[in-house]
Amino acid sequence: MRQIARLVLLGGAVALGLYLFRASPRDVTLVYDFGRAPPRALEVEIAKDGRTVRQAELRSSGDSGQVVHRVRLADGEYTVRLSWDGSGAEPGVSGAEPPMSKTAKPAARIAPKAQPPGRSLERRVTVEESGTVVLTVDARDQP
Repeated sequence: MRQIARLVLLGGAVALGLYLFRASPRDVTLVYDFGRAPPRALEVEIAKDGRTVRQAELRSSGDSGQVVHRVRLADGEYTVRLSWDGSGAEPGVSGAEPPMSKTAKPAARIAPKAQPPGRSLERRVTVEESGTVVLTVDARDQP
């Protein structure tokens, strides 16, 4: 009888250990592959069971077509939502108006240059182990 109780206790301890091991977060690297120059700013929302678990705004240097995002996630199914503005702001354009001299008359206001429309994308990801997950953004998703 004691041996059976010990086996049951040992089996329960192993099961609890496995459960806790799988529930602990893992190092996951998400790579958003745009295939060409990525947007300058990328907003990322990672949700599990409809609840946001991670949010980030990532900046890109524009050197490659990929943006790398390192996170710690527990095993499970996630929804990754990406959003970005077309190609981003033009270099050297801040949107601020230069100061006017006291003698100058105000000129007609010039509307700021329109930005490309924003884009968004949603992908499902399954985390089962530490590692790298590449999410490809194809041409239909880009401006």
